[in-house]
Formats: sequence, C-alpha cells, structure tokens
Amino acid sequence: MTEYRVLTIKQPYAGLIALGFKTLETRSWATNYRGQLLIQASASPDKPMLEKYHAETKHPSHLVTTNSAFLCLVDLVSCFKQSALLDNVNKLNRTTMQYSHWNIDEPFAWKLENPRILRISDTPVKGRLGIWKWEGEL
Repeated sequence: MTEYRVLTIKQPYAGLIALGFKTLETRSWATNYRGQLLIQASASPDKPMLEKYHAETKHPSHLVTTNSAFLCLVDLVSCFKQSALLDNVNKLNRTTMQYSHWNIDEPFAWKLENPRILRISDTPVKGRLGIWKWEGEL
C-alpha cells in the first residue's frame, strides 16, 4: 500500500488540473508541503463555472464531468502569495486566468506541474478539507 497526500477540488477545476490547463490552485492558506499530490474531484461541482466550461467547450472531457473520484497525480512545486503574480500576469495561460480565484480571500497560489491522469475507479471517493492522507493503490 502506498500513502498519498490528497487535495479535494471542485469541478471543473480538478479536471482542468488533470488536463494540464490549470497550473495554479488558489487557496486561503499556504502550505509547506512539496511533492506528489493526488487530485480528487469533490462530490459537488462549482455549478456556474462548470456551466461556463460546457458553454465554451465543444467536446467536454470526462475528467471535468466526473465527481467523487481521484483524477490525477501532480507535483506541487511551490506556494506563493498571489500578489507576486500580478506583475507577471501575461505569463499565465488563458485557462489558468479564467478558472482561478484572483481575490483577497484566496491570497495563495499553489504551482502544480506534471499532471499524470489516472484510470477512474467506479468506487466513489469521499473528499475532505485541506491536504489529507489516503493509503491504497491507484
């Protein structure tokens, strides 16, 4: 059995991370953790943003429409204050800009790299708040 650190994220954000389109995850809190992170799609999506995704996408990915499942592994490589990005906003991709919360309530950005898509299990996974631990085989 392998132990993983997990972050539960609402759709469409979790799927966009798995697809490599969303490289920053914004949070109200910083983390010192660096390393492999398992991304889990929560049971309930962000409905307005999911509707926006469907309206803008001709061929939606199952990775963006799946809930209560592990979607991918990523590498969490850094965590920094969003204010550090404001001068370099032109370096961010369009999807990261559209599907990130750029506000004072979520002042930290987590840099995610190297998404590895997983086979989605038929067994639902119950998410949790914060970074949590899960032991098992993917």
